[in-house]
Amino acid sequence: MRRVIDAGVNVALGCDNCSCGDCQSMFMAMKLLCLLTAAADSSPTAVDAAMAIDAATTGGARALGLAGEVGAIAPGMQADLVMLDLRDIAYVPLNSAARQVVFAESGRGVHSVMVGGELVLDAGRITTIDEAALRAEAAALRHRIAAGKALPLAGVPVVVKDSIWVAARRITQGSELFRDFRPTQDALPVERMRRAGAVVIGIGNMPEFGAKEITDNRIYGRTLNPRDLSRTPGGSSGGCAAALAADMAVAALGGDGGGSCRRPPAHVGVSWASSPAPASWPIPGVFRAPCRVSPASAR
Repeated sequence: MRRVIDAGVNVALGCDNCSCGDCQSMFMAMKLLCLLTAAADSSPTAVDAAMAIDAATTGGARALGLAGEVGAIAPGMQADLVMLDLRDIAYVPLNSAARQVVFAESGRGVHSVMVGGELVLDAGRITTIDEAALRAEAAALRHRIAAGKALPLAGVPVVVKDSIWVAARRITQGSELFRDFRPTQDALPVERMRRAGAVVIGIGNMPEFGAKEITDNRIYGRTLNPRDLSRTPGGSSGGCAAALAADMAVAALGGDGGGSCRRPPAHVGVSWASSPAPASWPIPGVFRAPCRVSPASAR
C-alpha cells in the first residue's frame, strides 16, 4: 500500500454498511487501514497514521471529485469539521495527535460536528433531530398499540420533503428566505401518516422552491446519489429518494408538479408506491399548492 501511495495513486477511505467490520466509523476505517497494511509490511515505511488521515479526508475528497471544496481546513473550503474533546481518555496524555486519533479514538471523543458551517452535533447533542420528541412519540405509540389501536404504519420511519409542513421542524423549501421557518402544525398528509403510527425521522433535501432537477441549495448543500456519489439523485424530491436508497428510512412523502417524485426514484433505484392525480388529496400545509403529494417506499 505504501508503494501505491508513493506512486501517486489516490487512496480514499470510506465506510461500508453496518454489517461490515468498520462499524460505519471513519475512525475504525483509518485504524484498519494501518493495522491491515502493517500485517503485510512491518517495515517503518508502512502506512502511518498521518497517511490514514489523509486517505480519510483529502483522499476521499479527491475520489469524489470534490478536491478544493472539502477535505481540508483552508480558505475557500467548506466548513466541514469534526471537533474532538482532548479531555477524553484517548488523548490523555497527548503525545501524538495523529496516532491517537487513528488508534485510540472510537467516536467517544467527538464533541461537535460542523457541516457547511452549521453545527449538526453540538457538545454531543444532535441539533437537526429532536431526540426527546422522537422518544416521546415512540412511547406514545407503545401505549396506543397496547390499547389495541389499529396502526398500519406503527413505527415505520418516514422522511418528509422540505416543502411539506411538519410541526416544529424547520421547513425551508431549500431557500434562505425560509431558513428559520417552523410550522406550528403538520400538513394533512403528515398528520394522517402519524395517525397511522408512522414516525417522521427527518426532512428530505430539495432544490430551492423545487425549481431544479438536481437537489442542492444554499442551506444544506448538495445531495448525492447513494448508488453512485458522482451522480445526482435527481429532483426535486431528491433528498427523499436518496434517504430511501441509503436505507435511512423505508417510506417518504414528497411533492410532484412536473416529475419531482417520478424522476428521483429512477435515479436511485427505489419504488414509489403512489403518485395520485393533482388535487386528489387536500394538501393544507404544503408549499407550492399546484402539485401532488406522493407517498413513496424503498422497495
